Amino acid sequence: MMPRLEQEHLSSNTTAGVMGLLASENLFDNETLDRDISDLKEHGYYYCYLNLLSVLGDKLPVRKIKQIAVQCIKNTFRHEQAFNTYLAQLPEKVDSNDEASYRNQLAKLNGWDFNLLDSLLARKKGLIICTHHFGLYRNIATDLMLRNYKVLSPVDRAAYNELANPLTALNYKLFANNGNVNQWQENDQATGSFTNVVCVSDKDFSLKLFRALEKNEIIIVFIDGNSGWDGPWGNKSRVAIDFLNLSIAVKNGVARIAAAMGTPILPVLALEDSQQSDSGKIILGNPIIPPIKRNRAEKEAFTHNTMQSLYKFLEPYALQYPQLWEGSRFSHRWRIPLEQSSQDNPNFLINGTAEMKKMLTDGAVLKINEREFVNAETATGMVWISVKTLKSYKHSEWVNCILHSIRQHNGLTQAWLDQHSNDPVGQEKILSALVSLKALGIITIEQ
Repeated sequence: MMPRLEQEHLSSNTTAGVMGLLASENLFDNETLDRDISDLKEHGYYYCYLNLLSVLGDKLPVRKIKQIAVQCIKNTFRHEQAFNTYLAQLPEKVDSNDEASYRNQLAKLNGWDFNLLDSLLARKKGLIICTHHFGLYRNIATDLMLRNYKVLSPVDRAAYNELANPLTALNYKLFANNGNVNQWQENDQATGSFTNVVCVSDKDFSLKLFRALEKNEIIIVFIDGNSGWDGPWGNKSRVAIDFLNLSIAVKNGVARIAAAMGTPILPVLALEDSQQSDSGKIILGNPIIPPIKRNRAEKEAFTHNTMQSLYKFLEPYALQYPQLWEGSRFSHRWRIPLEQSSQDNPNFLINGTAEMKKMLTDGAVLKINEREFVNAETATGMVWISVKTLKSYKHSEWVNCILHSIRQHNGLTQAWLDQHSNDPVGQEKILSALVSLKALGIITIEQ
């Protein structure tokens, strides 16, 4: 079990952006990278690195993936700070001027197709915008509010506590400018919809979503949060799909609501402008329209196909711009881990020790398997997490010293073994530990 560590169009080759990072300027020397990792380890770095490694490990060098993970965490802080400053100032900016052209200037995202949004809302079933924690996702709701769309977004408790008051203040100013203060107050008391956010852990949050859709409003769902009454680690209402060649189990509530209400779904992503980091470009996917008549099997097929489509929509952009994929910090929660291959054999340790000794004598070098294991610092010490199985392993202090030495010296050889232990019994103990580490896959052998 894992520890809880706390452009307009894509190129035809979806991995071109990732591979292009290889040619980018080297922003991190080893000392700077190590310092950044140490500074960010309490802010989700290890999770971010683990999950990026699981999808980029066969495409980029390990060091480059570490750099991307650092950039991703830093971008999270930068985007959050910029949005909070923007949101705090926005109510005052719309207080004295309600012209549409002026509000458009205040919006941060270009590329909206408002004719498409209006045509979907013309069905009178509401609209569900599905997005991911990627790029400038925080600005999607405010952009639509400034264009006079009524929106509601389910979020976790921390986000609710942070966003409810400033978004409500903005919404009040938007309604006040239109002379609809009384209407705003009445609707707020009746459904809470004009607070713009609802906490997913509240028992009545589903009812508020249904009421918003009945009033033909827009719901904005961050589907990769995968949360609900049972939290992000709960197993209720999940469906198994594929994502970047991994098997994942994701919450399917958004598809079930769409099917029940007949509400169209619009996939959306918000890319950051490379020239202006606080502005961006909206990417719209193809609308998903629920079938009118459907039996139980058809509903289940719609639910599965919808969730698969929504995550497939993210795939090329996560590969093209991994440094903008904030959701990589928690994508391990979705993963269906691979089963560990069994190497159990009553004589494995004895035979393995003899074989290990022979290989070292013949010049083999033992190295850390950095593409399949992540070494993470936790409150209780160092752990090794398997990228494939997500299982974590904690070793004794002296085994950790061996692993540290392998990393520090870029490999372990017979010369190292002779230098650290002239005692045959001591060497046998080290060899046994190395065999066990090799069986787990933590170390590899280079002849």
